[in-house]
Amino acid sequence: MIQLGHRGPSCPSPGPVQKNFVIIDLSSIYTIDVQFCACYHIPGGSANHTQLLRFRCFPLTITRPQSTFTFDVLNTFHLLTLQGKVSAYDFYSTL
Repeated sequence: MIQLGHRGPSCPSPGPVQKNFVIIDLSSIYTIDVQFCACYHIPGGSANHTQLLRFRCFPLTITRPQSTFTFDVLNTFHLLTLQGKVSAYDFYSTL
């Protein structure tokens, strides 16, 4: 399980565990449990999509994220589409 929202020790006020959260990375496609921070004193708010962006992941939706791409996979896809003309299907099949 990954707990988001705090830099350092675990959150004193975590939200409910979100099961089967999908993280797509260069090494694999992971299905894990995620627990977002429910504290309201965090600078910039405690929105789930903000916590994912700070974790260097880009959520597929900002309202109720269920899956995300890491910044590494997005940067690699960007480079391969510009330089190698790789299609999104071929890139996903490779992952």
